Amino acid sequence: MSRKIVIKAISNSPGGKDPNFRLTDEWVCIKNEGTTTENMANWILLNRKPDNKHYYHFHFPARVGNRPMELKPGQSVYVITGHGEDAFVPGDESGPGQFFFYRNFDHFIWNEPGDKALLYSYNHPTVDKESFELVSSKVITE
Repeated sequence: MSRKIVIKAISNSPGGKDPNFRLTDEWVCIKNEGTTTENMANWILLNRKPDNKHYYHFHFPARVGNRPMELKPGQSVYVITGHGEDAFVPGDESGPGQFFFYRNFDHFIWNEPGDKALLYSYNHPTVDKESFELVSSKVITE
């Protein structure tokens, strides 16, 4: 059994230069490439700007509807900048199910070269502090 949750891809329009690119076209894809199911409740996806002072963060919820936030091997999560309704789309013979989370922002956030996507897992907290572990990262290069 192995744990391997990765930031697979970032879809973005650097500097907002593509006039046809919509906020729902901007997303981060996270995939379970391991062999174990991962409970991603309370995990954090962080967008750290090149100045290291500004950032956006997304906390994964414990559930999507009545489904727990558990990412099975082969499943993906899409965190989408634009507007929409969070959902889980069940898999079929063509592939495993996928989670979709919408930030409901009215502006692009993955739009600068040097933006970093950082994914932190939530380790069981002690009584006096919370503990997070860096699981995966990816840098926007253009």
